[in-house]
Formats: sequence, C-alpha cells, structure tokens
Amino acid sequence: MCAGLGVRLSMGAVGTSADNAAAEAFNAGLKRETLQGARRWPSAREARLAVFKWITR
Repeated sequence: MCAGLGVRLSMGAVGTSADNAAAEAFNAGLKRETLQGARRWPSAREARLAVFKWITR
C-alpha cells in the first residue's frame, strides 16, 4: 500500500528513537505554537482553525 501511495517506509530499526524524530518534532512545534501553554482547545472547530492557520502561515 505504501509503495502504491508513494510513501517511503522508515529505514530505522523498530524502537529506535530517531525513527519518528521528524514526526515528533512536527507535533511538538504544532502543540507549542498553537496551544501556547493551554492543555486543550475549547472546541474541535477552534483546534482545526488553529492548525490550519499554523500550517498555512
């Protein structure tokens, strides 16, 4: 399925911390810059809008 979608599989070994480093960095930046210390968004709509605004800036 991955090959059909043009997705390259991870080359790291299972359980290697570097395996998901890019995804973890993306998620950390997203949370830090959109939540700004809050634990959650007030609504799903506001979460979607915050993520859209962050990605398209």
